Amino acid sequence: MKAQDQFQFAVNMSTENALEVWSELTDSLHGCHGYGGDVAEIYAYRLLPGFTNAWTNPDSVILGDDYKKLTYTAGRNLLQLCKKFSIDNETKVQIEIGDVFKDVWKIKEDEFNSVHREHVKVGK
Repeated sequence: MKAQDQFQFAVNMSTENALEVWSELTDSLHGCHGYGGDVAEIYAYRLLPGFTNAWTNPDSVILGDDYKKLTYTAGRNLLQLCKKFSIDNETKVQIEIGDVFKDVWKIKEDEFNSVHREHVKVGK
């Protein structure tokens, strides 16, 4: 059985931000994203629940376990959105890790953290 067959969608972020990220993935699917055609640049603070400006406010300091929780939450939310998008649009979605784009279905959620921004490539 494929991972896609067992997938259950759940995110912990605002509906508005989820829809904005979905819109960016849609632009990438159509090759018209402003960042790079079929590649979107998604900032981690947009993937968090509620209002968080930890990455945009230079006076903000988040350390230790709080920082780990935020990066884990952002990473998990991005993976969930990308996997759902992949299923609904029957397309391949990849996230850049290091200098390589990796299929979202091959990334383990408990091993992926979004620290600042992620490049997401969409298309067959």
